[in-house]
Amino acid sequence: MKLWRQEPRAVVASPEACWAQWQVFWETAFAQHLLEQETRLLTPLLEQARGYHLLHLGTTPLRPLLCSGSIRHVIEWRPQQALATSPSTLIADPAYLPLPDESMDRVFLHHSLALYHRPHQLLKEAARVVLSQGEIWVCALNPWSWQALLRFAPRWMQPKSLRALAANDWISPARLKDWCELLDLHCIEIRPYGRARSCYHLGTWLDPWQGAYFMRLGKNVGCPLKPRPTWQRQAWLPSAAVGASTLSQPQQKEGSVIHYPSKDEGF
Repeated sequence: MKLWRQEPRAVVASPEACWAQWQVFWETAFAQHLLEQETRLLTPLLEQARGYHLLHLGTTPLRPLLCSGSIRHVIEWRPQQALATSPSTLIADPAYLPLPDESMDRVFLHHSLALYHRPHQLLKEAARVVLSQGEIWVCALNPWSWQALLRFAPRWMQPKSLRALAANDWISPARLKDWCELLDLHCIEIRPYGRARSCYHLGTWLDPWQGAYFMRLGKNVGCPLKPRPTWQRQAWLPSAAVGASTLSQPQQKEGSVIHYPSKDEGF
């Protein structure tokens, strides 16, 4: 009996099928615990954020939470029109958003990197539509957490929350940082969360193995050239060498050919 052999998982290419699987996940106790911690984590960031437009590419409706911040116009993505809950709903391929470049102040990827079968393309599209001064917020499950270790157990031993996401790819923080370097993004901060209630007293040494992580990303925007200070613009050396021989300069007359002196003539 092969207890620790993991069966190959088929990649689900349909966003609609992945959306349905994530709704099963959000009904579990572990997912509800994650939502509680995400609400406490996002509330101060939403209050401090400044801008006009926020794009939410996620796996669960969060409009009441997102609209509670200072950014009033929230656009939520859905895989099909039947799932739309407001007029500000975007129904499109996540890898090819019908939005102009640098049009969003914030882009929130709420567990959507695991939802889509091309997560790198999804992150690239988020970097395209966010403003130069904007930010990309990412919530993702940690593939190296204690809960994720149960994915390598037989299916009958896995909890319901993991069985619902068997076909999804979990992106690690290190892998996400590598993608950011290719897309000219930088990590502003990363916060692990998702620790079980029974492990709160163990301190911070369990942070790398918590159930999920939150990452803030910004664009690497080059600053314009700064004007040179006055003391750098003033030359403190003569523009020409003192006592330079005039023979070292080419002699030219009107209508004549330029004559360059040889070494014997000039020195």
